[in-house]
Amino acid sequence: MHIHICLVSAQLLANYIPIRMDKPDQVHLVSSAAMQRNGMTARFQRMLQAQQIETIIHPDMPDSFIAAIHEYALELQETIKATATDAQITLNITGGNKLMMLGMLEIFRPDVQRIIYTDTANNVIECLHDNTNEPLEAVLAIPEYLLAYGATYRKAASDDQAWQIRIGQRKPSTKYLALHAQELAGLIGTLNFLANNALSDNGEVLVTPQQQLNDHPGGQWREALRKLAETQVFAWDGSKTITFGDAESARYVGGIWLEEYVYHIARDAQPDDVRTSVEITWDNSKNTRNELDVLITHNNRMLVIECKTLRLGRDFQKDSDILYKIDSLGADLKGLFGQTWLISAREPTSDMLDRASDRSIRILSPSQIKGLRQEILRWMIPA
Repeated sequence: MHIHICLVSAQLLANYIPIRMDKPDQVHLVSSAAMQRNGMTARFQRMLQAQQIETIIHPDMPDSFIAAIHEYALELQETIKATATDAQITLNITGGNKLMMLGMLEIFRPDVQRIIYTDTANNVIECLHDNTNEPLEAVLAIPEYLLAYGATYRKAASDDQAWQIRIGQRKPSTKYLALHAQELAGLIGTLNFLANNALSDNGEVLVTPQQQLNDHPGGQWREALRKLAETQVFAWDGSKTITFGDAESARYVGGIWLEEYVYHIARDAQPDDVRTSVEITWDNSKNTRNELDVLITHNNRMLVIECKTLRLGRDFQKDSDILYKIDSLGADLKGLFGQTWLISAREPTSDMLDRASDRSIRILSPSQIKGLRQEILRWMIPA
């Protein structure tokens, strides 16, 4: 039998990643009262149970006074010895506080085969029993990553094969709008407005399919509309009238095209996992659902991307609401080494850029959309 012993802390992945790499038969979670109160222990148990790993919780480990920690560790050692006499034991000392880690190390060192410390900053596992290290393997898909931060993956548009076919059919339009976003800023704003007018308040029902442009379009606007019509996003005969066929097409014109473009580019970069229009619920609020535009995991890190086709920098309250949502969700999900990006199809103001920077949110402007693949690749393989 192979056993992992872990000290539970707020950063669950430092314990979870080695477990996913080693695939032990049994995991012993050693938890302080504080980790039980804040739900980390129960969350970690759910993650392991989802991988069908037998999990045993040892509650109420002291987090102060070394003598009390030693006594607790000695009792734990006897318990594990009595139930698993021939086990190969790995002690992961990454979690807990320093006293807990030292106390466990002193008591268990003679009786374990491996002692490890997960250095997530340098992407290695330090093996203290033989002074070696091994690289962390990329093991985390998006649903697992979300679980570690208190969110449950419910579904994503990208899970649906029929949806994959539809976005492939309109990919030429998607690519054209994204690569010409700077020149088409006025049209993008107009299409946002018309799509919103065509839909019900909740965006679920197409209520007014036929919409009117203010003028007969020419130049690049005309070319963009022609491409949208060719891919059957809407019907257009060259006049001022466009006619949406369904609510999904109107939502696409109203801004979903940018999410689809980011998804196409991210998928082509071949990260470990990428999904779009991801719906999640939270451990502390099962009835609250949030939708995230694009999530990417690679090398056990997460990139949270939000996409906006509205003009940023003209409505202070609306901009603040957007940044608050992105900052809040990103901080809750990305972890210590993840990032949050806002990709804008319309030029943000310097004030908006400054406020985003204060919240550690990176904004990619229309001119940077053309280089998105390179930006994602740089994130995937940091210097």
